Amino acid sequence: MASIERTSTGQHRLALLVLLKCYQRLGYFPNLTTVPGDVVGFVCSQLGLAESVAAEHDAPRTVTCCRAAARANIALCSR
Repeated sequence: MASIERTSTGQHRLALLVLLKCYQRLGYFPNLTTVPGDVVGFVCSQLGLAESVAAEHDAPRTVTCCRAAARANIALCSR
């Protein structure tokens, strides 16, 4: 997924993938603060990031971009 490769920090990469996986399983984007720590920890380990990296966005625009990227990826996978 090109959007993942373009993210500038591990924090943003983690947030994007957590949103993607939640959307795939739940059908909606939850607030990142409500995602269980075990889920975030698992995705973090799969990315090879330190456990101290948090799945957070630093600006509302980042949330919008991450959600759009996740939707685009899901649309590509379902074709």
